Amino acid sequence: MVRKSVCVALVGALSGVLAFAAEAQDLQRGDTVATRPRPELDPLGVRVGGFLLFPSVAVEEYYDDNLFATQSARVDDFLTVVKPRVEI
Repeated sequence: MVRKSVCVALVGALSGVLAFAAEAQDLQRGDTVATRPRPELDPLGVRVGGFLLFPSVAVEEYYDDNLFATQSARVDDFLTVVKPRVEI
């Protein structure tokens, strides 16, 4: 009974390793998480006539401790930059 459960556990672990090895074969040397293809996360786009429209927006936040670049009477503030973008 113990041997049977050990064998089942080994087969289960081995199948997980083989599945991981099969996925790892698609990766190229030097690929990182940010650069490798992820088709399941690719944007679908919006169909506009015969074109595909890909809207996006990026938001950046900056802190500047001398906003007006003066020697005295320094003013500090946070700056928010919103960058809308449309690709056709």
